[in-house]
Amino acid sequence: MSEQQEVHLPNHGGSGWTPKKVLFAFLAALLVPIVTIVLVAHLFIDTSPTEVPNPAAVEANIKPFGEVSVVNPNAPVVELTGEQVVTNTCSACHATGALGAPKIGNKSEWGPRIAEGYATLIKHAMNGYKAMPAKGGNTSLDQYEISEAIAYMANKAGANFKVPAPPAQAASATPASSATPPAGSGNKAPPSSAPLPTNPAPAQKMSPNASSAKPAMKNSDMAEGKQVFEGTCIACHGSGVMGAPKAFNKADWAPHLAKGKATLLQHAMNGYKAMPPHGGNPSLTEAQLSAAIDYMSTPK
Repeated sequence: MSEQQEVHLPNHGGSGWTPKKVLFAFLAALLVPIVTIVLVAHLFIDTSPTEVPNPAAVEANIKPFGEVSVVNPNAPVVELTGEQVVTNTCSACHATGALGAPKIGNKSEWGPRIAEGYATLIKHAMNGYKAMPAKGGNTSLDQYEISEAIAYMANKAGANFKVPAPPAQAASATPASSATPPAGSGNKAPPSSAPLPTNPAPAQKMSPNASSAKPAMKNSDMAEGKQVFEGTCIACHGSGVMGAPKAFNKADWAPHLAKGKATLLQHAMNGYKAMPPHGGNPSLTEAQLSAAIDYMSTPK
């Protein structure tokens, strides 16, 4: 009997490639790049629905940076009331008493100020006084508005100040030729158009030989020095408070004059001890301060 020879085929455990597996592999090879391309395209293409632009937003975006506003020069100017001025400007200090300002409604703090007189308080507010800047820091206010604000605050503390007539009424009471403001002066009447109350600070008499004398007084206008003194310097030099040499007092001024006019003017410009620069009124020029020094240091 002859022996049969057996042939064994290699067994791969049934993991051989079948037509079905080949088809799936082919489809996967096609789908993976397609899906990748679609996902990448979504990153760069906005597929959200188109929104209708808001007309207001469009107008805001194209609005020009600047605009031309035409103002009628003959339009009447509405003056602020005293309460409005206090609310917008004065309350910053007078509502809390900051920097030594008399608090609104406090009779003990306002009493000494009321005693100085309505006109003096208006001058202090217009020109600045101690820590208070001129016009309370709001240079757009005119004298009438300042006087209204002072009356509003002082009357709450027991004063009985009467506000002067508005500039429009004051101008109507004058002849037409003098009531017409110069060209380019604007609608608001100048501060001097609103009359001060009838209780101004006492006027100082001029010395007969006040304008003679020193070379330093050569270019000084004594009338201007008087005006600066009564508007600003009188606060300290009128009574000699805080060591200030009293106006027209020869003994008080002697040691200061010994330092020389240039030194006194430098002290007035830059401040000295308790005196602030420019006497607290930064609008004063060197010439005005010089005139005020000449005026105050001349004995009466």
